[in-house]
Amino acid sequence: MSTRTEPATPAVGNRPSRRAVLASGIGNFVEQYDFGVYGYLAPILAPLFFPDENPVAGLLATYGIYAISFIMRPVGGALFGVIGDRLGRRAMLSLTVLLIGVFTGLIGVLPTYASAGIAAPILLLVLRMLQGLAAGGEYSGAVGFMVEHAPPHRRGFFASFASLGVYLGLMSGAATATVLTATLTDEQLATWGWRLPFLIAIPLCALGLVLRLAVEESPEFERFKREQGAVEASPLRTTLRTQWRAILLYIGMTVGGSVSSYSVITYLPQHLINDVGLDSDAAFATSVIAMGVLLVTLPFTGLLVDRVGRKPVHLTAAAIYVVLPAVAYTIADDGTFASALTAQLLFMIPVSLNSAVVTVLIPELFPTRVRATASGIGFNVSYGLFGGTAPLVGTALVAATGTVLSVAAYASVAALISLLVCVFFFRETRDTDLAADKV
Repeated sequence: MSTRTEPATPAVGNRPSRRAVLASGIGNFVEQYDFGVYGYLAPILAPLFFPDENPVAGLLATYGIYAISFIMRPVGGALFGVIGDRLGRRAMLSLTVLLIGVFTGLIGVLPTYASAGIAAPILLLVLRMLQGLAAGGEYSGAVGFMVEHAPPHRRGFFASFASLGVYLGLMSGAATATVLTATLTDEQLATWGWRLPFLIAIPLCALGLVLRLAVEESPEFERFKREQGAVEASPLRTTLRTQWRAILLYIGMTVGGSVSSYSVITYLPQHLINDVGLDSDAAFATSVIAMGVLLVTLPFTGLLVDRVGRKPVHLTAAAIYVVLPAVAYTIADDGTFASALTAQLLFMIPVSLNSAVVTVLIPELFPTRVRATASGIGFNVSYGLFGGTAPLVGTALVAATGTVLSVAAYASVAALISLLVCVFFFRETRDTDLAADKV
């Protein structure tokens, strides 16, 4: 491993760093806001886009489209990652936020099954696939952009703002769903109310595009170009040849957190409504409160991983994830507002710890020359194939077994894999050189 000392980068209070954090974070916010809205409104969208003879089948189909959009993410991660490694991080992130805004807004004007028949779910599927493709370059690219602007000893803190944007977006999606379901009648929701959250994304993405076009290019990327005299000629080929071990390591490290976090944030509220019988307003409200608490903790866990290192924090989070799901889901199944909130607050402990680690590892595990491509593949395989499918898997498991403990077992097994990978294969990256190969 290279021992080259990294040059100074902008301090936390410097204007370029603040602009980089804001420009990166708003894209993460909009991306997750949309996925949060879609996940929380799934029971409302299901009968609008699919025949309603079988409500469970309609919900599975809705979650299936949700999952397919995530499955497209690794492709988008590779595609937009190449753009980021060849043309620059700013160009990549400007393009992704533009496309996310366009595809999200178009969902808000789609016809329903009642007016367009089979064309309605097909159009929804196409837009979610395109949206997933654009989102594939968004989060990993934004995290890399933030960290490449960060001082070496504050990478975890900087990266925490990417997680902050994610969960603020998810919380805003849950809050929007809560407000809509609480203030509109069923008829209003079915005719026009469900469209509003998707249309709101258009001005938000326009703001994100303006901010990203105005921010400076990554100093780490600019330094790499100066030192090497050119960018990587074939980032995807180089990634597949030299970074496959690091990609597998990242997937192994993150599969537990991806399954558990998406299960509790997206699947659990629907389980509380559909299977436990909790009022939908109460279920959504518990999610908003729990994520509000999570938001407060994220900068502090970012500081924690900067202080004690990535490995001890990740091991703690993974160990909690192994034992917590069965306990938390059992508490949630008591069916009260207090039990639902308690279960989700318990989950926020490992979610916060895990987010701090897996976010900063996105840039730290991969070298500058192919960081956008390699991290785009690694992150999106883990969170796309395992996290994005968690609501679909959870619904199918409960339908097949009759118990939510099957979901808990699935999450615990995934967490055990991450725990073992961290113990046996992960070497601390807190003081690593961003430009060097790690595995």
